[in-house]
Amino acid sequence: MIMSLQRIIRIFLGTGFFLFLFQGCEERYDPDIKKRDNLLVVEGLITNEQGPYTVRLSKTGPFGSPYRRTPVSNARLHIVDQDSQKIVLAENGPGNYTTPGEFRGEPGSVYTLQIETDDGMTYRSTPQMLPGPVMVDSVIGKIDTRRFYIQSQLGDELHRRDIDGVYVLLNVSRDDGQYPKFRFQSNLLLQYVWLVNAGAGAPIYDYCWYVRRLADFLDSDMGSNLSKPQSTGNPVAFIPLNSSDMRHIGFPAFGRDDTTRIVYSAPRILMHSLYTLNDDAYAFHLERNKQLRDDGSFFDPIAPQLTGNIYQPGNDKTIVLGFFEASAVSDITLNIRVRESEDLVFIDTLDHMGDLPGYGCLLDEQPDWWI
Repeated sequence: MIMSLQRIIRIFLGTGFFLFLFQGCEERYDPDIKKRDNLLVVEGLITNEQGPYTVRLSKTGPFGSPYRRTPVSNARLHIVDQDSQKIVLAENGPGNYTTPGEFRGEPGSVYTLQIETDDGMTYRSTPQMLPGPVMVDSVIGKIDTRRFYIQSQLGDELHRRDIDGVYVLLNVSRDDGQYPKFRFQSNLLLQYVWLVNAGAGAPIYDYCWYVRRLADFLDSDMGSNLSKPQSTGNPVAFIPLNSSDMRHIGFPAFGRDDTTRIVYSAPRILMHSLYTLNDDAYAFHLERNKQLRDDGSFFDPIAPQLTGNIYQPGNDKTIVLGFFEASAVSDITLNIRVRESEDLVFIDTLDHMGDLPGYGCLLDEQPDWWI
């Protein structure tokens, strides 16, 4: 490529300026980091589905140490609704507190979590209104290509790979006309058939399946287009077209003998759970997603402490981590079928299948739900 003399001079002067800037202005900076440990962490979610629900209490460890959950036991927890009705939680494991099985949240109701630890300290959440559910108006399948960076099996080198697949997008709304703010969890169910015995007589097969979570392979686990009365084009999944590419989203590539590749048959079953967010929960998850998207580059903003909704009454200096969320949940299960020769995607709605185990096989017998 041929460049003009004036352009060469501009490049030289610009490069010289930046070299001067970074060499001449170098100054060591040691930030004063306030190392806080032994902070209370609260994780809780209630929905409009049948309980029980679990609230987890733990304490943080020393700054810079490997993550290790330290449960907080012997606390007293209850949830109070707007009518001052108390729902008492019982500890059923170290730091795990559950509601009665018959309790379920009601859309439009307001709930407050109250905590008293065995050292006499009290904590409370801000009141959380449980919003109405998000309704899925339509589903769109779009064939596209997504770029993956795959770590080499021989070292730390990353290889770039462009994978053909299907983006699944949802158009959603709320029956009250409010902004359909939501987060989602998307699970992909793949099935395959494994030859067990090819000897004399009829062959014997295992009918097997895997379920994997897909949210980690998108930029966010929230609805990305905030508009009302309908929010359109929200990506909730990317599904590779080829069976061999499923390993890039967490599915095993090989079967029992570690030499024979698994061939995942055509059905691609998506199981979505959509959690409607009130304003507090939306702000919390939005900030969480921003931090997860940061790749550690030089120009990334400094990540602030996530602001939760738990506090200590009468003491605004106490830092409490975590969030108590009240959300309505909507479930939808989809069968994604592709006709690549015509760039067509067909989507069928199925009965809810969210209670399947993450992995399983049936010998010489298809499961009742097999497609």
